[in-house]
Amino acid sequence: MPGKEHIYSYPLYYEIGFVNDNLTGEIEFILDCYKACSGKKGEKLKILDNGMGTGSYLAQFMEKGHYVSGYDLSSQMVKFAEEKLKKTGKNFSVFKGDLRDFATEEKFDLAICLNGSFQYLIENDEVLSHLKCVYNSLTEEGLYIISLPWPATFIDQPPGRIEAKWKNTRKEVEVEVDWTYQQEEIDWENQTFSGLAQIKVTDGQKKKDLEMAYKYRLFFIQELKAISQLSGFFSFAGFFKEYGKSGKPITIKVVFKKSKLI
Repeated sequence: MPGKEHIYSYPLYYEIGFVNDNLTGEIEFILDCYKACSGKKGEKLKILDNGMGTGSYLAQFMEKGHYVSGYDLSSQMVKFAEEKLKKTGKNFSVFKGDLRDFATEEKFDLAICLNGSFQYLIENDEVLSHLKCVYNSLTEEGLYIISLPWPATFIDQPPGRIEAKWKNTRKEVEVEVDWTYQQEEIDWENQTFSGLAQIKVTDGQKKKDLEMAYKYRLFFIQELKAISQLSGFFSFAGFFKEYGKSGKPITIKVVFKKSKLI
C-alpha cells in the first residue's frame, strides 16, 4: 500500500502548519545578532537563505529593504516562494539547490539557515561540504547564522517520550499536525532522532491526509565550535538564546564568521 503524500508537495499547507505567522520578532533578533557580531548596522544587506522553504523569512527581510536570495531542494517550495516574493517586490532571486552542494554567482553579507534546516546535515562530511558552499557565497566579512533547538531540551524532554500536537488555521484551511505520531528515541551514538509526522488538512470541503518523514541531527555548542574551526572556512562568533513563554531557552542562533583562508 503506497504511503501518503509528503507535506512538501503542498507548500501552502506546510506554511500554515509549520511556519509562524508573526516572524517580526525573529527577523529583528537575527538582524541584532548580525549587528552584534559584525559591528555594522546593516541597513541594506544581501541575504541568502539556505533551505528557504516557502520564502516567508525572505519576504519579511525584503519588506525591510534588503536584497534576498534563497534555495530549496523542493521544486514546489521554490515555485511557491517565487510567487510569494513577486508580490513583495523585485529585489530577490530563488533557485533549486541542495544544502550539501550549491553555488551562487553573487556574494552575500549574511547567510541564514532557519527552522532547524541545518539539522538535515547528518554526517560530518555533509556539514563540511555545506560550510564550504556557504563560505564561497559570502563576502569577505560575511556572517552565517543558523537556528537550532536549545540542546538541553532533548535531555529534559527526549523524543519518543513526549507528545506534540497542534492545529493552525488560515481562512478556510485548517492544518492539524501530530509531530509525534511515530517518533523514535534518540540515537545517542549518531546524535540523530527520526520519526513520522501525520498531517490532516481541511481545505473548505476538501480533506487530505499527508505525512512528513524526518531525520535530524542533534548539535551541541562545543561540537559546532570544533567543526567550524577545523573546517578552516569559519570561526565561531557566538550564540544567542531565544526564550519561550515559560522563561526557558527554546532555540539558539549560532553565528559563524568567515575565515581568511591561507
